[in-house]
Amino acid sequence: MEKITSFRLNKEEVLFLEQYSKEEHESKGKVIRELLENGRIMTAIKTYKENKISIGKASEIAGVCISEFIDILSEFGINSNLTLEDYKESLINLKKIQK
Repeated sequence: MEKITSFRLNKEEVLFLEQYSKEEHESKGKVIRELLENGRIMTAIKTYKENKISIGKASEIAGVCISEFIDILSEFGINSNLTLEDYKESLINLKKIQK
């Protein structure tokens, strides 16, 4: 379900939005949603790369599942911060959940 939201943009941001939406032949709303989606992904990548958040939290911020986020990291040439111990702990937690 979509919801209408209003916010303030400065003059430069409005000009960019107008120009970019014309170049892409898309509505301003669609362009804003695309930029927001890309911003979420880049924020997640940056914060994850700095070891400030887990891969699970990063995928949540990006709005994708963990496996998709791992693919995104790969596209940007970023290695996962996961260690062998992380994998072992994940398996233990998975077994607990399955019981």
